[in-house]
Amino acid sequence: MTTQSKGGGSSKKQAAGMFATGLVLLKVIVSCYAAVNSDASLKKYANLPLYAQLSQLFLPWFVMSFVLALIFEPSVVSSPEAFFHGWNFGTWLVVVSFAVKTVLTMTLLKTLDSISKNIGEAVAVLVIYVMQVTMPSFGKQFEMDTFVAMSIVVMTVTTYMFLKQDLDASKAAAPAPKKAADRV
Repeated sequence: MTTQSKGGGSSKKQAAGMFATGLVLLKVIVSCYAAVNSDASLKKYANLPLYAQLSQLFLPWFVMSFVLALIFEPSVVSSPEAFFHGWNFGTWLVVVSFAVKTVLTMTLLKTLDSISKNIGEAVAVLVIYVMQVTMPSFGKQFEMDTFVAMSIVVMTVTTYMFLKQDLDASKAAAPAPKKAADRV
C-alpha cells in the first residue's frame, strides 16, 4: 500500500499505511520465530511420526486460540450457531485450504529448515504477483515499486540463508580453541 501511494495523501491515510506496514512486519517476525521453533521441535523429536509431532504442535495453538477467543469474543464461542453464523462454502474452502497449507508447511519444515520455508513463502508471493499481472483474468497492472519490494524480500531472505551456511561452514572448519590446561 505504501509503495503504491504517490504521496499527497492525508495524514490519516499515511498513518494507516504505516500501521499496516507495521502489522505486516510483525506478522513476518512472528512467522519466522514460530517457524524456527517448529523446525527445532520437529528436528529434536524426529523419531516420532509426523502426525504425533503435528498434534503436539497444534494442540497448544488450538488451546491458545480458544482462550483468546473466550477473552475477546465470549458470545461467539458460547454457541456453535453464533460461531458459524454467516459461514458459506467460500468460508469453508478457506478454512480447509489453510488447514492443508499448514499441514503441508509443517511436513516440508520437517524435511527442510525454517529458512528454506521462508524463502519458499517469499518466492510464492512473487510468483502470485507475476501470475496476477500476466493472466488476463486478473487484470492487474504491473507496478515496478511492488515488484522491487517483493524481490527485495526474496533476496534478503536468500542472502541470510547463504550467509548462515557460510558461517556454519567456517565454524566447522575452524580449529577448536585450546584449553588453558593444554597450553601449559
